[in-house]
Amino acid sequence: MKPNVLFPVITAILGFGAGWVLKPATAPEPVVRKSPPARPAVPPPTEVAAEPAPPPVKRTQPAVRPAGAADDETLKNQLKSRDEAKLARLVEALNLNDEQKAVFLNAMNMAEGILNPEATLDPSKMLETALNAASGIEKAISGTLTPEQAAAFAALRKRSEENTIESTTQNRMGELAKLSDLSPEQREKLAGIIRENVRTSHEGRPAGLDLVLDTSVLPLGNTFIANSAVDNMIFSQGSALDPATQRSYIDLQRKNLDSQFEDYKDVLTPAQQERLRIDIEERKQALDRVGELLR
Repeated sequence: MKPNVLFPVITAILGFGAGWVLKPATAPEPVVRKSPPARPAVPPPTEVAAEPAPPPVKRTQPAVRPAGAADDETLKNQLKSRDEAKLARLVEALNLNDEQKAVFLNAMNMAEGILNPEATLDPSKMLETALNAASGIEKAISGTLTPEQAAAFAALRKRSEENTIESTTQNRMGELAKLSDLSPEQREKLAGIIRENVRTSHEGRPAGLDLVLDTSVLPLGNTFIANSAVDNMIFSQGSALDPATQRSYIDLQRKNLDSQFEDYKDVLTPAQQERLRIDIEERKQALDRVGELLR
């Protein structure tokens, strides 16, 4: 297994989204097949006059696009629509004028250049790179906002974070609910535990990181960091391509899985605990199989 695909594999095993800098997938290039050479036309017998060829039929349907072209166009339109909606919400919430809108868009272009350089980034450098981009954004837009607009922008970001925490909580709660028959009281208690854990994780993130995630209030185009991948990234434990670092990372994720059992077990019945334990053991075994590939 190539080292640079390890972390997305691990995040998939853990049941969370995977990715570093995400871009819309493009469809493969169409396969061009060469037609066999045309056979020479057989002339009609000399004694029979050849009938004139019928006039060409005019077709009103559009030309057929190569395979994948429509998908690429759909993705571009989706990204454009998403960013337009985000920009419209910024204008609505902050009452931006045209000059301020231009400052925001220029800041977004600058951030995209930092997050998506020509050279491939080591995942262990992603936090530093992301914070560099976020810092540039904040410096660019802080000078164009009035005090009232700055306060409104801070409130918008806070609401976005709360919405992200709740969305993440419900997603994880949904995965947990699949394992066993939970009562409404159990679901409420477990959701509270998960919500608190997610909130603690968000509070431990560096300031400004929210601006360059896929949950950002800003129109980032097609370059951003997946919010679901942040908690599973290595930031300061050496190169993410170092096998020793990767093994340490696997050990850390095993401990995190054990912590989940400890967090949830008091809410569950003995039979429900056993079902959760089995699921966690299966995930740990999958992590171990990945680790064996690094030896």
